[in-house]
Amino acid sequence: MGEKGNARRHLYEEAKELGILVRDEAGEPYMMPNTAFDVAMLDFTNPEASSWFKGILRGMADEGVSGWMADFGEGLPLDARLHSGEDPVAAHNRYPELWARVNREFADEWKSEAGEEDGLVFFVRAGFRESSRWAMLFWEGDQMVSWQANDGIKSSVVGLLSGGLSGIPLNHSDAGGYCTVDLPLLRYRRSEELLMRWMEVNAFTVVFRTHEVPAPHTHTHVLLDDESRTYGESDENTS
Repeated sequence: MGEKGNARRHLYEEAKELGILVRDEAGEPYMMPNTAFDVAMLDFTNPEASSWFKGILRGMADEGVSGWMADFGEGLPLDARLHSGEDPVAAHNRYPELWARVNREFADEWKSEAGEEDGLVFFVRAGFRESSRWAMLFWEGDQMVSWQANDGIKSSVVGLLSGGLSGIPLNHSDAGGYCTVDLPLLRYRRSEELLMRWMEVNAFTVVFRTHEVPAPHTHTHVLLDDESRTYGESDENTS
């Protein structure tokens, strides 16, 4: 955060000072690797964590944000130490429910206070038995920008069907996929045809949402001029 000149708050340090982070066996914040950096998780078995996080969401809503991706929530370590003292193995699957619940509670509270007809909306990717009770929407996570059945456009259809049978009907995927690979002998780039076909599929889902990929200059995207164009080279996926 010290490298960001426009930073207004250091949320990690605030949460650490308040003692509302999931802890490790030594009683320190449990730091977990996430791509190129480490992260900590809020301990939602502690009511103070929920109150603090709702304050973060309130700041977003007051700035005009009307919706957000409540990402992750599935990674509670099995050897963590929780405020409630409960077994982290048992709490692992319950954590996504707590994550969805705190987001939903704030959305409902804000709508009641503001008197807005439309209210706020959020979507999650992690879930368990009672997640549909709290989550407004789900999405299927990060598919590859490919035609494959195991983690591409075909898998998004399978995920929608199996999710519906599992009590998760309000579900969708990123139109065009998200994850990419750009190596000399292995390349997955979002082509215009893949994006268009995925948009056709998602026209029949409850939410229609596009998503920029990590390296946008080599992939096809939907631009503000209502046309699909490439920022750079966009070859067919090869492997």
